[in-house]
Amino acid sequence: MKKQIHFLIVAAAVTCLFSSMAAAGPSFLGTTGNILTPDDRLLGPGDFSASFHNLELTDSMSIIGASIGVTDSLELGIARFDPDRAGADRKTVISGKYSLLAETAAVPSLVVGLVDTNGDLDPNDDPSFYVVLGKNLTPAATGLTGEPVPPIRGFVGIGGGIYNGIFAGLDWTISPRAKVMAEFINELDIKDAISEDSVFNVGIRLALTETLRVDFAMINTEDFAFGISYTKFVP
Repeated sequence: MKKQIHFLIVAAAVTCLFSSMAAAGPSFLGTTGNILTPDDRLLGPGDFSASFHNLELTDSMSIIGASIGVTDSLELGIARFDPDRAGADRKTVISGKYSLLAETAAVPSLVVGLVDTNGDLDPNDDPSFYVVLGKNLTPAATGLTGEPVPPIRGFVGIGGGIYNGIFAGLDWTISPRAKVMAEFINELDIKDAISEDSVFNVGIRLALTETLRVDFAMINTEDFAFGISYTKFVP
């Protein structure tokens, strides 16, 4: 009986970690997403996230962000960008995501949003709007230990402002404590940070606890980025 109870406790903890790793989490730009792109996931009503990330690009840039789930379909966020480049201004940007369509077995999800409502991050001062489609690409997958894990998930989007074109990505929760991410951005232009075409980023998000995450990434496969985030999910 004791062994059964212990097994159930462990199983519940693993399931909880899998669920939280596959849920919405802060990207390196503060809004929920993968590395530098938004995905189709949103924080639930009352869910809250806070994050700190650092990008070592042409110059160093730190980003402090916070987001909250307002409703089942709406998420709002704020982020403070602090570039290390001489003469560069600090910027506070507002973000938002809205779910227009939930994913089904046959139809992808559809999310619209803004990373930067005022265009402060874009060299042309254009707001960074986007539209994202998301879909599970496999009904299930097999983890590194041979055990079943959540599906490999893909998304594709188009945006303005800092994105100015298409982007796409994959993420895969390979264990209860780790999610790997890869993304492609056709054109990325963040004021005082980066201006590149055909940007390819890879990263990993690790769970230290049920609510605390650390992120490590390579931007355009050559510049290091890292961060830490706290996400509180309402039961």
